[in-house]
Amino acid sequence: KMMSNRMLLIAALVLLLVAGVSFAQDGAAPSGTAETIACPEGIITNFSEIEGETIECGTVTVPVNYDEPDGATIYLVYANLKSRSLSPAPDPVIYLHGGPGSAELSGLTLGVNERFETLRQRRDVVIFDQRSAGYSFGEIECKAIYDEEFDAAYAEAEETLEPDAPSYAPRFVAAQQVYGDCAEALTAEGVDLTQYNTINNARDVAALADALGYDSYNLYGLCYGTRLGLEVLRQQPDGLRSLIIDSVMP
Repeated sequence: KMMSNRMLLIAALVLLLVAGVSFAQDGAAPSGTAETIACPEGIITNFSEIEGETIECGTVTVPVNYDEPDGATIYLVYANLKSRSLSPAPDPVIYLHGGPGSAELSGLTLGVNERFETLRQRRDVVIFDQRSAGYSFGEIECKAIYDEEFDAAYAEAEETLEPDAPSYAPRFVAAQQVYGDCAEALTAEGVDLTQYNTINNARDVAALADALGYDSYNLYGLCYGTRLGLEVLRQQPDGLRSLIIDSVMP
């Protein structure tokens, strides 16, 4: 039975590799530009790290539209959790968070850090907020509209929803309205929301790895990050060594 399971695993890996080769896109993602920054307060206050020694933060600038590399740019904020080893492997693990749209860096806690402790015994772990998420919000800014509209939208939802509606329903309905209004406002300002998608998220991963100078790297995808990891595999960028899928999102 153990041999049978092993053969199934090998077969699955071969299929993934074949799929990646078959659907590879032409051309690599343009290189981003990396810049070291002070870690935002929310990254280092919740767990024990020494900035500049056990953790380093920075930004990588990437195109909004990869078909227009000389056009508008945005930045991705990352944190590099340094390996515990005095001679770490040269290929880090890049973590692909869930969502899409979740903010990972501002939620770093001791529990999240412990998730990577085994990996850090051998390798650096790079965590970044995907485009428009968390600290990498770039041109996607909804806070002003949220602050202005949410309370009124929530009160209206409470009045109009049926009495037996779930307790979370008013917040859900209000959020839909507010973020819908934000999307309309951003579009009116000329923001191209169609550029915020999984294909470009995958290109950002390759640009991040390249900008940080990694010739080889590994990916660890969780929840939506598994879908993103498979898209990176499909694009087959140079340097992708392995992919951990935990576990496949349909």
